[in-house]
Amino acid sequence: MIVDRYHGNAVISAKTHIIEFFEKNHPTIYEKYLLKSVIKLKDMYAKPIIDASIERILSQNPFPIFEQIEIETINRCNLTCSFCPVNKKVDPRPFKLMEYDLFSSIIEQLKELGYSGSIALHSNNEPLLDSRIVELSKLAKESLPNARLLLYTNGTLLTIEKFKSLMKYLDLLVIDNYNDDLHLIKPVQKVYDYCLNHPALHDKVQIHLRKSNDCLLYTSPSPRDLSTSRMPSSA
Repeated sequence: MIVDRYHGNAVISAKTHIIEFFEKNHPTIYEKYLLKSVIKLKDMYAKPIIDASIERILSQNPFPIFEQIEIETINRCNLTCSFCPVNKKVDPRPFKLMEYDLFSSIIEQLKELGYSGSIALHSNNEPLLDSRIVELSKLAKESLPNARLLLYTNGTLLTIEKFKSLMKYLDLLVIDNYNDDLHLIKPVQKVYDYCLNHPALHDKVQIHLRKSNDCLLYTSPSPRDLSTSRMPSSA
């Protein structure tokens, strides 16, 4: 239930610390040499994987329907993470809230397609800022019972009541717990404690320990591949 990439993988942790050191203390060297080199290496590694995936998809007959969809119903976040281009202090986008009729239309069209892939009720935002999120989750799950419904949140707006309401419909809730000391913030701690007493939720809730000033140069594993790590202390 707890995912800690900082202590669970010593190699990644050491590399991250080195990169963070150069980023903070030698920004010119970091931007001119290190960042470009890391991105180039990642591109070299990713390209054959992406090419193979594209070839596999294009070779299928009939051409398959998409398997993943993200729906961002509100284009805002409430945190100030330094790595994020749309944190609440620098977000350049005009405020938008998706109309309910548009959301309902998307769900209805997916229903007509017999969609059974995953639906993420988030994208580059904090979905719990949308006061309708439970209602939207209910509509999506009841209309598309065979789809996998998931949601990523920073957890700051979670209450036990809202959590229990959401988990009636979600197949997976991922909480990015931002705390530079890697402690659980209070709302997430309450959710964690609740889950400890409800084993059925263990496979449906993941809490990712994250730092607000993280250096995101390494791709985290897929949620399906992540395993439980150490138990953190509360904030």
